Amino acid sequence: MFPKHPSSPSPPRRGDQVRALSLGHPEARGYAISIMTPPIQSLGQSQLEAESPSALRSRLAELRKEAIALKSRMEWVRAEQKRAQTALDSFKYPVLTLPTEITSEIFTHYVHEPRIGRPRSYNESQSRGPLPLAGVCRTWRDVCLANPSLWATLSIYPTHSWPVDAFLRLLKSWLDRAGNHPLHLRVFHKEHHFSYATEIYTLLSRYSSTIRTFDVALDQPHSFPNAAFQDCLPLLTKLHVKITAFGYRPDRITAFADAPKLREVGLSGTSFEWLALPWIQLTKLELASQTVSNCFKILQETTNLQFLTITTLTADRVEPTLSPQLTLPRLHSFILYYTNRALLNVLTLPALRCLYIGSLGQEDVPSFQALSTRSEWPLEAIRICRSSSKPLVLCLRSVPSVIDVDIEAPWDSREEYTFGYRTFLTDNSFLPALRSFTLRPFSSEAIRDDEVAEIVEFRASGSNEGIAKLEVFRLICSREVPRQFMKVVREQLLPLKDAGLKLGIMYEPLSSLAI
Repeated sequence: MFPKHPSSPSPPRRGDQVRALSLGHPEARGYAISIMTPPIQSLGQSQLEAESPSALRSRLAELRKEAIALKSRMEWVRAEQKRAQTALDSFKYPVLTLPTEITSEIFTHYVHEPRIGRPRSYNESQSRGPLPLAGVCRTWRDVCLANPSLWATLSIYPTHSWPVDAFLRLLKSWLDRAGNHPLHLRVFHKEHHFSYATEIYTLLSRYSSTIRTFDVALDQPHSFPNAAFQDCLPLLTKLHVKITAFGYRPDRITAFADAPKLREVGLSGTSFEWLALPWIQLTKLELASQTVSNCFKILQETTNLQFLTITTLTADRVEPTLSPQLTLPRLHSFILYYTNRALLNVLTLPALRCLYIGSLGQEDVPSFQALSTRSEWPLEAIRICRSSSKPLVLCLRSVPSVIDVDIEAPWDSREEYTFGYRTFLTDNSFLPALRSFTLRPFSSEAIRDDEVAEIVEFRASGSNEGIAKLEVFRLICSREVPRQFMKVVREQLLPLKDAGLKLGIMYEPLSSLAI
């Protein structure tokens, strides 16, 4: 509580029954503001008409006294309010003394994946928008409204529980605050929000000139306002389109056909015929839920690609007939989560430097070797996942230029591991340029800690003719591998670490698929 001001009247006692006193008397003024009795009882019209003239004159006198007392009370309340505000304003909050520029920068780091609406699976900690900041105080609100970048990123989740008009008003207000700042937008919706989504895209078309990255999701039936976006995307550099069409042919999207700065595209379930894009100018492409034939059609149009990721391929209803050869002359990074022989048999990748390939089986080896021979690539880094040891070793033999190898080894038998172990130790022609080696064992049942250390010692000694000296070794284990196994390997390799070997032994992160 604030200390009592010298001129402030004493607080009233609960037993005070003063009704009204003259404002001119100092002591009376003090009591006039502390009325504890209830107000004068209101009378109905019939009751007033029944009163005598003298009773009505007495009532008017009481009401005048009550008005004087209430006026005095209001004056005291305003004075106390002013004193309290003055005392509060005298406090200095360090966070409010920061320069506006620094506060704005802090807010920029705080805001993370803001959204309107709520996805099916939602974690409150994953989304931090500017609205909570703007609600703290007037100063922070002004800072938020003056920083367009806080409003420039938005994930949009339409929901049936939110009135359409209210949702669109909030969305418009949000985007207006971004001003001319480049926008990063993601739109999600479900089938029963068809008309809702169409209205959202129509609204977003008003801001098309400032959209830099755009995630578009469409379910059947759907309609995209092509005309509203046409020739209005001068800043668009990154686009992701997901179309879910259950057995029917959707309308073709032509809105992005003329986007001069578009370089990165992700397509999920989107057929080549459903979308018009400036394919030739793309440098980065990610394909998911595609048939092999559709994937091939897209790659034929994107010959300037530098980065390519293919996550899932679905089987064609009819065995596809692909042309004899498809060359991607500028591609230097390729991620193929699941090996597909039909695709490997037609590709030629003369500039490839980094390769991630998964689920490599014995039947895939000839296709991989032919791809290597045909491409004559300068491959430097390769990661092979979910592959048994024999096809893995055979494929690695065909890439002698590789200096960085990352192996995910699901080997669960001694025979599997021994084959790879002996190859590393006895064959100097196997990976002669290897300088960085990452091993990712699923378990320690088939792999012995002393054998892992022996492979590293052999490669890192630098005394073996014809093979490069190993400079980096990483052991990244699944959670099933005992900590003791990792500890023993570390202890055995400490002398090599002291001699200069870069050593990393750790558990696999919860999500790690980069090469």
